[in-house]
Amino acid sequence: MRANLLLPSPRARRGLGGAIGLSLVGWFAATTGNTQPTGPASFCEVYPDAPACASGEVACTACHTTPPSLNLYGADVASALLPDQERPLSSELYTAHLGEALLAVESLDSDEDGVTNLDEILGGSSPSDAQSTPAPSTCVDDDDDGWSLCGYDPVYAYKKVMLDFCGRSPTLGEREAFADAKNPTSALHNALDVCLDSEHWRGKHGRVWNLANRKIGPLQAIKSGKDVGPIPLADYDDDYAYFVWTQTDGRDARLVLTGKTFVSARVDGGVTVYEEWDRTPDEDFELRGYDRYQAVVKERRAGMLTHRWFLMSNTMFTSVPRTTARVW
Repeated sequence: MRANLLLPSPRARRGLGGAIGLSLVGWFAATTGNTQPTGPASFCEVYPDAPACASGEVACTACHTTPPSLNLYGADVASALLPDQERPLSSELYTAHLGEALLAVESLDSDEDGVTNLDEILGGSSPSDAQSTPAPSTCVDDDDDGWSLCGYDPVYAYKKVMLDFCGRSPTLGEREAFADAKNPTSALHNALDVCLDSEHWRGKHGRVWNLANRKIGPLQAIKSGKDVGPIPLADYDDDYAYFVWTQTDGRDARLVLTGKTFVSARVDGGVTVYEEWDRTPDEDFELRGYDRYQAVVKERRAGMLTHRWFLMSNTMFTSVPRTTARVW
């Protein structure tokens, strides 16, 4: 069982909120300076499985309306945080004892909606909003297809891996073979490895290729190569190829920002082959074409930011031409 402390009544706690809020204003001014409060991180250390912590740290609105003003739940936490200690608290005391205060108010119902703070936190609702309560569970252990939905079903996970990474459902034979596997986890990893090498995932116009759509934003009019436009200055297919190359085969994804090489894609027997090469305009010029090289000298390159397509589409054809000109 989690520890709890004797706290004032809800009405008394609300009366304390203003005073505590004012003292926290002083605390923020006195202790944070240019740093960020440690509250969100401490909250997620106490409740790592809370939905609010799924993306890293909980939002400040868990305890505040507009920081430093406290909401109902934040006022309860503040009243339980070293109540006999003189305010403002030092940053060290605040960080060291915030977890204790969070545990102390778990059994309270700060917003008086009939659900304890702990159940709201773990249920993904707000303990300071009476209109926000955990959604009732609708989990049914088995659906019409026989999947076990309330627990971990490795066969269902296998089906999801095949759909998401291979782009198809497993055949009956594949599903039966997986169900008979002695080590489902290992079999699932093997299936994922196969899918990550599939054309659906890494091929031209595959899933990874299409992840780059918002980043590259082709302007058809200046495209060269296949599907050439009226002003053929650069081929955005090369940047798509470079993006896929950086995201596959265990490479460092940061090469998108730091890489100084060139990658092209060709389809050989239905399989996309990505080739890394780096030539000057004088080498294999007629073979590769005038736009199939890195125009910026190596010491000034910065990954896709200095690729020919980016420079043509974001420097030559933009309302503010100097946005990328300085990298030359």
